[in-house]
Amino acid sequence: MKRRGYILLEALIALFLIASLSAVLYPFAAEAVRAVDLMTKRSRIAGEGLYAMDFMTEQLRNALKRETASSISGDTYSYEAYNQSGEEKTYRFFLNQEKLKLDVYGMTTEPVTGTTSGKEEYALTCEEGPLFVKNGEGSLAISFSILHRPSGEMMDFRTSLLSYADFYRKGQRYE
Repeated sequence: MKRRGYILLEALIALFLIASLSAVLYPFAAEAVRAVDLMTKRSRIAGEGLYAMDFMTEQLRNALKRETASSISGDTYSYEAYNQSGEEKTYRFFLNQEKLKLDVYGMTTEPVTGTTSGKEEYALTCEEGPLFVKNGEGSLAISFSILHRPSGEMMDFRTSLLSYADFYRKGQRYE
């Protein structure tokens, strides 16, 4: 039979080993938690940016009329498309309070990124110039960044597109 002092010594040694093991593993666990948090932020930034870019690309690619210089004004772009009842209506993408919004033929404004009101945690910014840039007679360049305000994490998004109306030179005589 073991003595009481010997059992207490074994318990203290076990407690010391557990404390040492947890002290060694704590930095790895903390780093794993930080990595998961960073991955969550980056995936949310990527999701917001890719959704906005995909939505704009599809809408602008299917515009009814060819692009003109008057349709682009810095962070605003107007285009014409059919509404649900088949009528030709003017839509407008614009940047307002660090959110991308769509003006639906002058009747209502819907956010493409973020919420309808308030300051956003994920802000859409244009630090390298305007949101929309027309490259001569060619394509339309779209470029913006999504910024996560609390962490300062930022991701850039850029694309260039040519609408079907411009590609097929709608309205010009075919030769």
